[in-house]
Amino acid sequence: MYSRKARAPGTPGGVKKLAANATFRKSAKGIASSRKGNATRAARVRGAAIGISDMDQAMMRLIYMRCPEGYEVDHKTPLSQGGAHEPANLQYLPLRINRQKSGRLDFEDAAHAIRWQDVLEVPSTIIPQGSRGKRPEAHRALMGS
Repeated sequence: MYSRKARAPGTPGGVKKLAANATFRKSAKGIASSRKGNATRAARVRGAAIGISDMDQAMMRLIYMRCPEGYEVDHKTPLSQGGAHEPANLQYLPLRINRQKSGRLDFEDAAHAIRWQDVLEVPSTIIPQGSRGKRPEAHRALMGS
């Protein structure tokens, strides 16, 4: 069986590979990848459900893409406090307020929060797929099909 071995720093190509990895880890994409891995690991330790449905994943992507300028997507109950990474636990907060809130549960942010449902103009509950494989119009418009 073919086995791929990592090159030690003293071998040809090993130094370049280490330098490339260090450069990637410092890039925005590398930092995001590291944060995602750390969050997944922490969730696994807490015993949280990591996988989400395709519909929730599509909704989450839409929520993040349509975030108003000057705002950030915030978890109402922080992930560090056992909150879920799902649409029902998300809201928009101004950058400064979200930084002040950080991972606290006792922070009063209701005066500054914007519901993502109001920005996206969709109902707060997702309509499941209709009978005989047909999607209701609201869901079809939301999913862009």
